[in-house]
Amino acid sequence: MLKKKLFKLNSIIYPLTFPIINFIAYISSKITEKLYGLLMVLEWARDPSPEWMDHDQDYYYQARSKGKTFFFERGALPKILASELISDKKNIKSLNILDLCCGDGFYSQFFLHDIAKNITMIDIDIKAIQRAKNRSHKLNFLKDISFKYINANILEQKIDEILIKNKLNIKYDLIIFNAAIEHFKPEEVSQIFTSCKKIMQTNGLVFGYTLVEDEDHVFDHHELLFKTKEDLKNLVKKDFNNVSCFESLSETRHNLYFLAKN
Repeated sequence: MLKKKLFKLNSIIYPLTFPIINFIAYISSKITEKLYGLLMVLEWARDPSPEWMDHDQDYYYQARSKGKTFFFERGALPKILASELISDKKNIKSLNILDLCCGDGFYSQFFLHDIAKNITMIDIDIKAIQRAKNRSHKLNFLKDISFKYINANILEQKIDEILIKNKLNIKYDLIIFNAAIEHFKPEEVSQIFTSCKKIMQTNGLVFGYTLVEDEDHVFDHHELLFKTKEDLKNLVKKDFNNVSCFESLSETRHNLYFLAKN
């Protein structure tokens, strides 16, 4: 009865309240957009430039201001692929996920939290780990997820050893390796993948993203340069028998993705 009365009242006042609140929401969103744009300028107008991106700046600024949405693919694609691993559709929070070279943790926090039982994040940069922690404390929908944040160098220590040191005895269903593979030399990539295979479930997946570099996208801290998806596949299949690579094009970016199985 109360619900019906509220609906009736809203129907009466809607013509007045909706335009007012819509205007306030629009102004607030524009202010937020500009502030995150300023944060992005401050973050990237440094020498040397950062090796990881705070994707809140993508989310609140680049998507709204410039229509750049390619970064969403790095979260949506592994979500779709990993969903095939869920056996009980009534209990989808069932996967163990490792966010390797996690940066600010945006993708596992926003896209994978609702299919995850545990999410482990590892990054060499303590500031990136702290940025991920800070976000998880602000977002209520992340409160019931078991997060483990680890600051570690995956070249100096094997990943399984890092996990044991942090009291984690987990086999992972999904490992995401977004915007990271290009930071390593081929032999280092092989070292990382060898370590990944030791901590994966039998049917586990490794998903990764990188980009085709051109005159607008050249980074001094990148060790690998990919010109085609075949370049990426040839590297990954040195360590995995089952490898798929695909690409997507946007106005400002040529994106490459890989999916590898044990």
